[in-house]
Amino acid sequence: MREISKTLLLLILLPMVMAVITVLTTSKLYILSILFPLITLVIALSLSDKPTISITLGTDKSVLYVDEELNIELNVDVHGGFGLLIIRAPPIPSTSMAEGFELIKGNNVHVIFKGFGDVNRRFTYVLRAVKRGNYSLGGIDYIYYNILGIHEPIKGFIKLEGYVQVIPRIRIVRRVLA
Repeated sequence: MREISKTLLLLILLPMVMAVITVLTTSKLYILSILFPLITLVIALSLSDKPTISITLGTDKSVLYVDEELNIELNVDVHGGFGLLIIRAPPIPSTSMAEGFELIKGNNVHVIFKGFGDVNRRFTYVLRAVKRGNYSLGGIDYIYYNILGIHEPIKGFIKLEGYVQVIPRIRIVRRVLA
C-alpha cells in the first residue's frame, strides 16, 4: 500500500513541477508532460473501485449412484473494479468431495479478466461419482486482483449449503444356483 501512495504522490507532484517549468520557459512542448501524468492519475483513480462479486452454484441432482455423472453450473457476476478474478469451485482439493468425485469434463478453476464493463459468465463442468457417501459441496474460493495494484487482493469464500448423496448400485439376485 505504501508503494501505491508513493506512485500517486509522484503522479500529482510531477505535473505541478512541469507546470512551473512550462511557465518559466514558456515552451509549449512541456504541456504534454503535464497532461500525461494527469490523465494517468484520473484513470488510476477511476479504476480503483472495489468490485461486487456474486457467485452461485447449481447441481442437477442431489442423489446419484456410483459411476453416475453430476452436472454443475457456476454463474459469476462481477460489477465494478478492473482486474483479474480467480475462482475455484468444488471439489476443492483435500476435501472429502475431492476423494469421492473425479472431474471428467470442463474445469472447476476459472480465471476471468474484468475490464471496464460488467461480467456475467456461466461455466459448466461434469463430475463422476467414484465412491459412495454423503458429500458437502463445501464452498467456492475466489481471489480478486486489481490490475493496477491500487488495493490489496480481495479473498473470499462462499459457503454452500448443498449436499450430494452417492449410493451404491445394488443388483438384486433373482435366482441362486446350487
